[in-house]
Amino acid sequence: MFAYSPFSADAIRDPHPLYRRLRDEAPAYYLEEFDGWALSRFEDNWRASEDTATFSSVGGTTAAQALSKVEPPVPSINQLDPPDHTRLRQAVRGPFSRARI
Repeated sequence: MFAYSPFSADAIRDPHPLYRRLRDEAPAYYLEEFDGWALSRFEDNWRASEDTATFSSVGGTTAAQALSKVEPPVPSINQLDPPDHTRLRQAVRGPFSRARI
């Protein structure tokens, strides 16, 4: 097992070799420093994003900016669970439709 930090100098300079190792050796990697998990495989991320009963933003999801302190966190629709996410997505759907753009 290797040590991984998403904010290390190596990860910031060129994350792709680290991502490959994560996918191969530790697809679900516990980040002790942040008391959270890094999922490195697309399918795992996809399933987690659809399973709001198990993986919720309530009391757990934190923006990377808040963890890294590199830039101030900005509230994002992507960090909300249904029904709030669904309500806001419906509100912005019209202006960003193909016909409007």
